[in-house]
Amino acid sequence: MKIVIFGLTLVNRNFFLGCQPVEFSKENDKSTCFDNAYGLAKQYYHRGQYNKAIENFEKFIEENDDSSIYEVALYYLAKSYKNIQDNRNAFLTYQKLISNKGDSFWVKLAREDMGEIALNK
Repeated sequence: MKIVIFGLTLVNRNFFLGCQPVEFSKENDKSTCFDNAYGLAKQYYHRGQYNKAIENFEKFIEENDDSSIYEVALYYLAKSYKNIQDNRNAFLTYQKLISNKGDSFWVKLAREDMGEIALNK
């Protein structure tokens, strides 16, 4: 699929919409869309299947701490914990993001979410 928007060409809509879910197997440990764990986690997150999202975000984070989307994965891991009311793990994950990544967009969002958790205690 090819779309032209304001002079920009988007060759693959999956880059922006997310990967197709692919279950893990020993033969299929990596994917062409970042990583199976990340793509699958995002699909589960957007479907409201937060426990499965957590499992896959954790797998991605464990194996990809140098990835350009590491902080995004941390943020959505924390949001997944928050969505299942596991505020302790959400808070700890937000702290990890803030301590490791300076002052990025994702860190700013994490600080806001941490404030909400603190107010709801």
